[in-house]
Amino acid sequence: MRLLNEHETYMKEIVTSLSLKSREVVWIVCESGNRWQNAVRHFGTEGLEDSVDFLNFSCDSIDMLKQVQNHAGKKHATVIVLWEITPKTIAAKCRVIAECRLRYPSVIQISGIARIPNRYQAMLSELGITVALKRPESLQRVARIINQVLQASKIHP
Repeated sequence: MRLLNEHETYMKEIVTSLSLKSREVVWIVCESGNRWQNAVRHFGTEGLEDSVDFLNFSCDSIDMLKQVQNHAGKKHATVIVLWEITPKTIAAKCRVIAECRLRYPSVIQISGIARIPNRYQAMLSELGITVALKRPESLQRVARIINQVLQASKIHP
């Protein structure tokens, strides 16, 4: 599993490899509380131009693929899924994470992990998680990288 503070360059490569000529950035958060949702609301628009629409949804893992399908098919949309992963939810969410990667490979999947053993963190990467965050405050750097790449792709199509 690649942690952001160690592999910021890796995150930039992943995001840059996607065709991010977006007019819409969609964050879909799957969590039991609201810690990560609040972080998306706070940091998700940082550095984003006013001309780019910012959408933010919250749903459970059962509805996740339906939400992704609704937005990933749009030509000029960037979809980012943020999963809260805990020891109680890891088994159920791993199936949906893998399915999302297979159906929608251009979707950026991020995990907010809490008390997950290292051996499972590596598995999340194999299933399709781009980057793992341990604290909601870390989302600021990820959102900034994504938004910078979006801005650069508009300047240099």
